[in-house]
Amino acid sequence: MRPVLSAPVVLGAGGRLGRVVESLLAALEPATVGATRTEIDITDYFRLREEFERFEPTLVINCAALADVDRCEAEPELAMLVNAEGAGNVARACRESGARLIQISTDCVFAGDGGAPHAEEDLPAPGSRYGMSKWEGEKRALQLCPGALVVRTSWLYGPSEGDFVERTLEIAGREGWVGGVVDQIASPTYTPDLAQALVDLARAGADGVAHFTNTGACTRHQFALRIVAMAGVAGGLTEKPQRWSELGRRAPRPANSMLSSARFTALASRTPRPWEEALAEHLAARARAGPARRGETPRRSSEPPRRPGGGAGRARP
Repeated sequence: MRPVLSAPVVLGAGGRLGRVVESLLAALEPATVGATRTEIDITDYFRLREEFERFEPTLVINCAALADVDRCEAEPELAMLVNAEGAGNVARACRESGARLIQISTDCVFAGDGGAPHAEEDLPAPGSRYGMSKWEGEKRALQLCPGALVVRTSWLYGPSEGDFVERTLEIAGREGWVGGVVDQIASPTYTPDLAQALVDLARAGADGVAHFTNTGACTRHQFALRIVAMAGVAGGLTEKPQRWSELGRRAPRPANSMLSSARFTALASRTPRPWEEALAEHLAARARAGPARRGETPRRSSEPPRRPGGGAGRARP
């Protein structure tokens, strides 16, 4: 049996998490394949089968998703096509190719009531179309691919454009205020930390459902305040704390989507670091990179990953 990381495939490699996961795996294994949405569309089962036959993956990490929560609310059929049927397609292709599957999911599968962190065995009760589609994707992954692992996470940020950290700093610099809602609480999660956690869980042979976030929790407003303080731009800013209902957004979000990472800690024999520590590292890296390179994920491997269709990297004979 080949080692689980000997031939990994990352689906959704053009997204916020997928780029970071691909970069980490490429540093560990030059045979890594990263596929963007245009290279492998997970809603096309036969294309998936074709590419899996070509690359013979040992592990597939499915980061591909329609993650725009408000768009999912407006286009529920598209949300189900990508997040549920697409996840099912990936699971079927993994089962038939013999690959392990890690399916990425979300805190939005929970209703968000109560005051305690959600455990893996808590019953999902999503309140948005996005959460519904992701929960359906979880069920299909676990049903169609024995041994699959679903990893739920929350409030992702990292070396990418357009995330909460970048928007907060942009508004602070352009308009002189810092916002964020005060009636939602969860754990900000640094994508490089999540990427390493996925590797740890794959090596541990984990299956079923696991949660991973950085430890600790905050509201969006508290998160925004820490961002501007750590970035050294808090002076002179006006605080504008908001309530979710004031924003006029289409889709609801859970008020409490804290996740317990206790199972991850047991499987990986380590505890995720605090979110403030991860944020400090991210902001330091952002400052070193400078404006021209912010949002880029460094390629840490001397050889680029293989691409579907015979792009960069070595093709399998």
